[in-house]
Amino acid sequence: MKGVIKIILLCAIIQACSSVPQMPFIAVNLVGYNIGDPKEAFMVNTPAGAFELVNSETGAVAFEGISASMIPADASSGDSLSIIDFSSVDESGLYVLRSKDNPEVYSHPFLIEANVYHKAMNTAIESYYYNRCGTE
Repeated sequence: MKGVIKIILLCAIIQACSSVPQMPFIAVNLVGYNIGDPKEAFMVNTPAGAFELVNSETGAVAFEGISASMIPADASSGDSLSIIDFSSVDESGLYVLRSKDNPEVYSHPFLIEANVYHKAMNTAIESYYYNRCGTE
């Protein structure tokens, strides 16, 4: 009897997880992007369309474009993607990407600046220093 209850519970959990709607969002490199490097992000689970790059500090639109056509859904996650390319932007600042077709679809803030990975590298190196043992 306990085995039957476990199987029913497991089936209910699997059904609940598989019926969760895919939430749309924009995925960016949260460390940031270097000036002069390619800059790409992904519109996830939302149709390809117009987007804008907004300076978070001033609210000014720094770039507008249209994302590439949808890539077929990923087999493991079920997410469908379209690529956003904003490589031409080389002005330092804190930015957010947002969909023009659906203003509720936007990214987390990210930086565009020279040597953007320097702070992340220093943090990683410091973690090795602080987590060492057996040294004086």
